[in-house]
Amino acid sequence: MAFQRGPRGSGIMGPGGDCVCPKCGKKVRHEYAEPCRQVRCPDCGTAMVREGSPHHETLQG
Repeated sequence: MAFQRGPRGSGIMGPGGDCVCPKCGKKVRHEYAEPCRQVRCPDCGTAMVREGSPHHETLQG
């Protein structure tokens, strides 16, 4: 999934994909119009990141 620049420089990745916990690796389905960073991991409570996003790639390092 390609990363795009949206309004005010925000990242827009579109529908679909998964949110991933950077702490424990749990994946949940991304819900339309709810950024992954606003979703808490159901297992450990950590804010999640969008799989394939620049944040996720940085954590994969």
